[in-house]
Amino acid sequence: PPPPPPPPPPPPPPRNDDGHDNIDRQKKRNKESLSIRISKSNNHESRRVALGAAIFAAAPPCFLNDFRLLFEALLGARQRQWETLREDSIEKDGDENDNDSHGDAMASDSTNNNDANHETLANIVMQQQSQETESCDQDDELLQNESQFYTALAILQWLQPATSTTSTSTSISLHTPFHQALKTLTLRTIHSLISTRYDAPGPLRQTLEWTSSVLSPWVYHLLGHDAFHSHSWPWRLERFSSHCFLRIRRTELFDILAEYPDSLPAIRELTEALDRSAEGAEGGAARTAGYLSLAQEWK
Repeated sequence: PPPPPPPPPPPPPPRNDDGHDNIDRQKKRNKESLSIRISKSNNHESRRVALGAAIFAAAPPCFLNDFRLLFEALLGARQRQWETLREDSIEKDGDENDNDSHGDAMASDSTNNNDANHETLANIVMQQQSQETESCDQDDELLQNESQFYTALAILQWLQPATSTTSTSTSISLHTPFHQALKTLTLRTIHSLISTRYDAPGPLRQTLEWTSSVLSPWVYHLLGHDAFHSHSWPWRLERFSSHCFLRIRRTELFDILAEYPDSLPAIRELTEALDRSAEGAEGGAARTAGYLSLAQEWK
């Protein structure tokens, strides 16, 4: 039999108007982009990007959520330390006042029933102290390597906000879980500080005190000096805390109205919080919008 005919030649690659092959141009483009990523002049940056891309590409779906939980745990540990110091200071002041005014009365009051009650109370106190000690040990262990963790994040630059040229799904950044943790813990803490407290001034002052004593130092420690001040974080955190204060108070407007005039301190603090949350270049418009929104909810 005659031999089979030879196969037809492959079609020529498409050409541009210049006469250059698209395939060759694509190979050249790939080569140039590769040479940029492994540039010898910036070897550290190349390794950093390659390491981050490899980790984020191989990470499980819960990777970012785990970092959010870690940020919440770190800020929560600082929060509990601040609460412990605050409670110790209040108890110390209270003990001094009690010793001055009721020392003689306490010394003369002792019966068998009181001894039994004191023993039960002592057991409860011991259990609480044991739980608090265990919690403090866990917080100390968590915060022990906090500085090394933040230093590693700074070297990897994983807390840089995602740029407009990178998609959210492929950007190498922990910016989103960091912000989520910050918002969650701030709202939760301010709610515990001010909720249902209307009849005396001080909730807004305690909110700002917590912001300056706990939240700002944590963000400063996490981001570093340059990023903290170049992005106006002190002003942003104070404004955000004021927003959270207003958000909680807006859910309590009916109770505030029902307790008027005893709730007058809460109303005055609402005005101050609105002014603080509206500071900035567009403060006048923001303040007006805030008052209008508040007035609408009061109706």
